[in-house]
Amino acid sequence: MQKPDTLSFAEAASLPVAGVTAWLVLVKHAGLESGQKLFINGATEAVGNAVIAIAREIGAEVTGRVGPQSIAQAQSLGLSHALDYTKPLPPTLDGTFDVVFDANGSLSIPHTAIG
Repeated sequence: MQKPDTLSFAEAASLPVAGVTAWLVLVKHAGLESGQKLFINGATEAVGNAVIAIAREIGAEVTGRVGPQSIAQAQSLGLSHALDYTKPLPPTLDGTFDVVFDANGSLSIPHTAIG
């Protein structure tokens, strides 16, 4: 496969990073399994897209937090539930997820209680 002309060599070289990052966290470190529930913050960014694809392939149910303009895109990627990050997380989510993945880096410690 050739590098697309629109990408610099540095940009092309970094393309696999998102997928490898997602796989290492989900499979190697978190041990995500079929039937488990995953919450991803920043689901429509590069790593988030890879997380969704890998989690769906594993057979996990994926809920993601995205910008309001990205909800339809997130659902088309395979999210079971897309949440608007401009709104507070529903308290009913507390304790419902087996794995929490913060691809955006904006979850605070209290937010991680959703896992």
